[in-house]
Amino acid sequence: MSTWRSTGPSGRTSGGALAEDIAGLAAAGACAFKLSTYEYDAVRFPRIDHPTMLAAFREIARTGLMCAIHNEDQEMVVRLTAEAKAAGRTDPIMHCRTRPPLVESMADLEIFEMARETGCHVHIAHSSLARGFELAALFRAQGAKTSGEACIQYLCMTEADLIRLEGFGKCNPPFRTAEEVERMWAAFAAGASPMSRPTTRPGRGSGRCTRATSSPPAPASPGCRASRR
Repeated sequence: MSTWRSTGPSGRTSGGALAEDIAGLAAAGACAFKLSTYEYDAVRFPRIDHPTMLAAFREIARTGLMCAIHNEDQEMVVRLTAEAKAAGRTDPIMHCRTRPPLVESMADLEIFEMARETGCHVHIAHSSLARGFELAALFRAQGAKTSGEACIQYLCMTEADLIRLEGFGKCNPPFRTAEEVERMWAAFAAGASPMSRPTTRPGRGSGRCTRATSSPPAPASPGCRASRR
């Protein structure tokens, strides 16, 4: 997978340079692309603004490759984080409160609308919400190429674990409520989430991901196994 980023004095490429960059990466063997709606690092993993992302999707669509997206709304996270700091709230649970579910679903809607417009296959890199898979299915029904996946922590860790683990439990998107974990399992069992993988993992010593159930759910898709012990 190739993480493509815009370059140049203004932080953007021209249309021609963008097309050349993406086509060149595809020709060199890139199997997919990854972009972000949230800026973690201005060089290593920047936020790609909407006009540039739309143009990138058009060019990626020409290659036939997929584009994975880190899906969090930048403006909401920045504002909520600033408000929390101003109120003196820096306790662990505020990592969840400054990145609420709406932060994800708003980003999902933006990227899926652009997927529908451009024909690019747009994939949520790590949804912590069953809502993400519902939105992907909604847009697929309208002809878009939209999909997503979960990470293992979103099937077994909750907000209570973040309070217990503190910084060792920090990941983005954050752990969700126990009720959301149940919704994630239901989506996984129904085949809504095509895959699950470990990524942006919490720190060591976070404990085991095991669940109690009377019977395991069916695999989410061929070649994908899910179990709740």
